[in-house]
Amino acid sequence: MAKYCPQCNLKHSNKAEKCVKCNGELEVIQADLKKKRFLIGFLIGILTVALIVGGILFFTGPKAKVRSIMQAFKRGDVDAVVDTFPDFIIASGDLDEQYLEYQLPNLVSDLSEYKFSYKITKVANPSFKEKENILAHISRLEEYGCDPLELQDIKVVFFTMKGVSPGQWGSSFNKFILIKYDGTWYWWPFYYEN
Repeated sequence: MAKYCPQCNLKHSNKAEKCVKCNGELEVIQADLKKKRFLIGFLIGILTVALIVGGILFFTGPKAKVRSIMQAFKRGDVDAVVDTFPDFIIASGDLDEQYLEYQLPNLVSDLSEYKFSYKITKVANPSFKEKENILAHISRLEEYGCDPLELQDIKVVFFTMKGVSPGQWGSSFNKFILIKYDGTWYWWPFYYEN
């Protein structure tokens, strides 16, 4: 704990008994020290919360889901790609057999041969039309185990890719539409024009 001279406003060590300049009585700096300790503790607390929230978002947010989808494509793991779709979409048959058995495996296989890289450029809310279509689609899937009340969020993640032949993804495939359903982010496999 430091001391200071109220006349000269000089700080002194804790062991000093008189001011070195005016020989006046010294006072203990308590309030300033408490304020500094509180401020440091408060800043550390804010930084800790920010790191925790950032870590949670990094591992569980929409960008994390896109990273897991892209890793599945890179590994050529069709099952892992299919697992990124909600179960009720598979159960409903909206992704037809031809898509699941031929088109998707071919796409995964083709892309796994490339040493592609990607960059997430933006995470945004869906357009009015995209949201309207997703909500209408979800409301029709209750008989397949979908509870529309479990839908918590919808995001559109835009990305760019390098190292893939032009048109490999198709012209509309520069984004993933993701839904947060029952606490988990899923890839919504249907695309809507804005």
